Amino acid sequence: RTGVRVHHAPALALLRDAGALVTDDNLARIPPELVEWALKQAPGQVTLCRRGDSRPSLVLGGANVYYGPGSDCPNYLDPRTAARRPFRMADVIDCIRLVDALPEMDFCMSMGIPCDAGSGSHYRLQYARMLEHTEKPVVFVCDDVADCEAIVAMAAAAAGGMAELRLNPTLALYSEPSTPLQHSNTATGKLLCMAERGLPVIHSPAPMMGGAAPVTLAGGLALGNAEALSSLVI
Repeated sequence: RTGVRVHHAPALALLRDAGALVTDDNLARIPPELVEWALKQAPGQVTLCRRGDSRPSLVLGGANVYYGPGSDCPNYLDPRTAARRPFRMADVIDCIRLVDALPEMDFCMSMGIPCDAGSGSHYRLQYARMLEHTEKPVVFVCDDVADCEAIVAMAAAAAGGMAELRLNPTLALYSEPSTPLQHSNTATGKLLCMAERGLPVIHSPAPMMGGAAPVTLAGGLALGNAEALSSLVI
């Protein structure tokens, strides 16, 4: 009844062709049977592997819980000097090596945005450093589809080809719909980039209750669920 705004033309065309009602330029209302179909297509679990190892490292399903760091902090609290300052690439490498050494950490993320990364994409450089300094599965973030394609290409090269990477995935993309009920051009492009390659993606809503979402727990859950399910249909 309410619908979702889809700001990615190819995704909007996919929805329209699948039976969604598209009005007001980009407002897609998705039939319930299409959501039920999409739920049946989703895998019951997703497995991530360590680089160079085909044995499952993270089995994402059921009640399994795994731990790892976050991503993209602009500032760093230097443990040697207690100074708060911008992240540098050397700090990112230190953090990656620490995650690799800690048995409590199951996966790695970039943790910091290096201020000294130069004019190139710091997301690609972050992933390259993770390839160099850890064998643990990686949850990566990126700026756009070009970033996503470049990072997947790096992972495929390290895995011995795209077929090997798809069989034993070592990475998953983290991206988000935009609350309330919006699918941006960049996030949806990255979502489809991973889906087309058969690779895992965590496309997670982040409703701020009382801000961009209803203040009640039930309302926040309903909104986030709608964003997750419409993403899955796409």
